[in-house]
Amino acid sequence: MPGHDIIVVGTSAGGVEALSFLVKNLPPDIKAAIFIVLHVPSHGTSVLPQILNRAGNLPVHHPQDGEAIVLGRI
Repeated sequence: MPGHDIIVVGTSAGGVEALSFLVKNLPPDIKAAIFIVLHVPSHGTSVLPQILNRAGNLPVHHPQDGEAIVLGRI
């Protein structure tokens, strides 16, 4: 993946609304992979992918160890 084609965004637990707005406004043909880091309690289970999948047009999921980085995915 040559060039600058990874976008990284981090927020605290209160940033879900801002992340939803961001994801809603990303172009569906974006030429970058988007990494989102959200602070959640250690005992909590994140449902962020489900929330962001409803907000925008790009696929969102929790990453798996060793998974390839793919442009146009969050």
